[in-house]
Amino acid sequence: MSRTITILLPPERTDAVAARLGGCEGVVGLGLQRGGSLKPAGDVLTVQATNQGLAAARRVLDEHGIGTEVGLVTTGNPSSLIAAQGQDAISCEDDEADWEEMNTLMRQDTNIGSNFLLAMFLAGVVAAAGLWTDTLHIVIGAMVIAPGFEPILRVPFGLLGGRNQATLHGLKSTAGGYAALLLGAALAMLFLGMASPSAASLGEQHWVQYWTKAEISSVLVSLAAGAAGAVIIAAQHSVLTTGVMIALALIPTMTIVGMAVVSLEFVLAGKALLRWALDVVCVVAGGGSVFLLKRRMQHRGAA
Repeated sequence: MSRTITILLPPERTDAVAARLGGCEGVVGLGLQRGGSLKPAGDVLTVQATNQGLAAARRVLDEHGIGTEVGLVTTGNPSSLIAAQGQDAISCEDDEADWEEMNTLMRQDTNIGSNFLLAMFLAGVVAAAGLWTDTLHIVIGAMVIAPGFEPILRVPFGLLGGRNQATLHGLKSTAGGYAALLLGAALAMLFLGMASPSAASLGEQHWVQYWTKAEISSVLVSLAAGAAGAVIIAAQHSVLTTGVMIALALIPTMTIVGMAVVSLEFVLAGKALLRWALDVVCVVAGGGSVFLLKRRMQHRGAA
């Protein structure tokens, strides 16, 4: 996964930074436009690099305080990169995302906004209908709709990366998102209870029973899913996190909590809440383990 790195920096640091970048392994192209930046005022360096070259370039920029003390740095993915020199390195590069890119990806997908909250609310409505009718594919549809995985994963990412803001926003998005889902499930239960007053008790439904008990296999699946989600984020394939959401019980369990409270089945609500908390712990542990490994092996450690 090749990168284009655009660097805006003060003129007095340009020559030193450019000299270092030019010597980095994996940097196959380097352009300079003096005086090309209006804000912040200064020069513009454009770097074409392999995936591995990005890490080396990040280290150089850190050493010169670019992006932390002065200047601005952005990265992007070109549709293609063809270089007369360095084509072998380009052909062998992997799909590893930079630590900053992972942070940006999760920020885009998890910050609280109207779309995020509405998606979680509607997922609660859909999941409630599926659980009430004991229809699995409807519940799976709710899992696909809900962006409920990355807010939780953002918490260990921030803790391990020294990014307090990422951790704080992850906690806020988790609380806000699942509160919206809880509300959607509760309102759906009120409607369903009035529309089908003679329906079977919620606790008698097969899938409700399934998602309110925890077994060793459940823990194993949730740990593996949490770890897989972190790998998917590290590869910048966030669309595949829908598969992670299907493997986890986050959406159906919190939906059951909302439905059970409305139907005054508080023991059932407690069981579902405990199962939801178990999945949260597994996501933090599994995903956090992957981030810790990648941080030590591949990513820079600057906060």
